[in-house]
Amino acid sequence: MNGIVGSAICTFSLSKVEEVFLGKFKEQATSSSAWLPVLSSKVPEPRPGTCVNDTQVLPDSVLNFIRGHPLMDSSVANDNSLPVFYKRDLVFTKIVADVLEVDGLQYTVYLGGTATGYVYKVVEWYDASGAVHSNLVDVFEATTPEPIRAMEISPLHRSIYVASDSKIRQIGLVSTCRGRYESCARCIQDPYCGWDREAGECKPYNNG
Repeated sequence: MNGIVGSAICTFSLSKVEEVFLGKFKEQATSSSAWLPVLSSKVPEPRPGTCVNDTQVLPDSVLNFIRGHPLMDSSVANDNSLPVFYKRDLVFTKIVADVLEVDGLQYTVYLGGTATGYVYKVVEWYDASGAVHSNLVDVFEATTPEPIRAMEISPLHRSIYVASDSKIRQIGLVSTCRGRYESCARCIQDPYCGWDREAGECKPYNNG
């Protein structure tokens, strides 16, 4: 039976990661036993994961505990308890992100490269009330049909560079506004773009 194929974009705060790593470890008594939390009294000192001046002087009890307890009991909760984006029948091979501010609001743009050579542009933002929103604003071809193997953002050139096994492409993040979105409603969903009412077209965003 085949499993469900899908991809998600999730974000995690370092404080949540640290919180889990400071929590309980998980252990399995035998290969057929359930995984259970380790009692605090069974965790050796110095606690595995804490910084020590010289790891060569760690006692065997700590080293053996580390080898036998590779898992933490709790999982790291993603921000807002929901993925930024999820889609079935899609496989992301690379993800990059860019942060920008427009009219006092901060936007995070996620660019996900797929196994079929497409790039998904997903935007996440918090409104004035603090509520979080996310939206898939665009999907475009990059290396189709080859999988995307590498992807980088160049803030200097305001572009992304996308590579497959046989090609490399530079795709502008703002230069595509004019030819990509034909309506105001679609244009203003992309924080790199703004709608010019007088010209009746989508252009790279400028303050005011």
